[in-house]
Amino acid sequence: MEDIKEITSASADVFPVITDNQLPIGAVIMYAGMANEEGIEYLEKNGWLICNGQALKQDLYIELFKVLRGTYGVAGDTFFIPDCRGLFARGVDEDHVNDPDAGERTPQNDGGNKGGNVGTHQEDEFKSHNHQFYVQRNNGSSSRANQSKKNDNWKYENTLDTGGNETRPKNIAFYYIIKFRDEK
Repeated sequence: MEDIKEITSASADVFPVITDNQLPIGAVIMYAGMANEEGIEYLEKNGWLICNGQALKQDLYIELFKVLRGTYGVAGDTFFIPDCRGLFARGVDEDHVNDPDAGERTPQNDGGNKGGNVGTHQEDEFKSHNHQFYVQRNNGSSSRANQSKKNDNWKYENTLDTGGNETRPKNIAFYYIIKFRDEK
């Protein structure tokens, strides 16, 4: 990443300056380490938090609040960080080109973004489709075939349930972590 050498005074109030080879405050990356007590202490010491949707005090995490504001929700003097547990990331699609339901995306918490914006949430869904399947009954036996026409010799039957608890691609689990301050 190139160094950002010059910024306007207006943008300095919103976004902290990025210096040599640093990720910006608010960057989210995958983390393959442990998240036990030692692991969490290590992350926080180095300016990172696990993206678990926790509420943070605005005055204690000033730099991160300047970047996130109420993107993931606000409640009084607290704001929320993203909750990425068990979720796949998806690029923001403001124009609804590749995410046809972007306008229906919901906030993760009250006061958070909605629609085709960063920080919104979308429940799982299976793309709408159907299967036409009929069974022909002859003298107590049956044969199965996909048919485009139904007559008295054919009876509609449901296919058997198959699959698991969700529709998903092959995957590997990591923690998502968010940068809240530069290393000290």
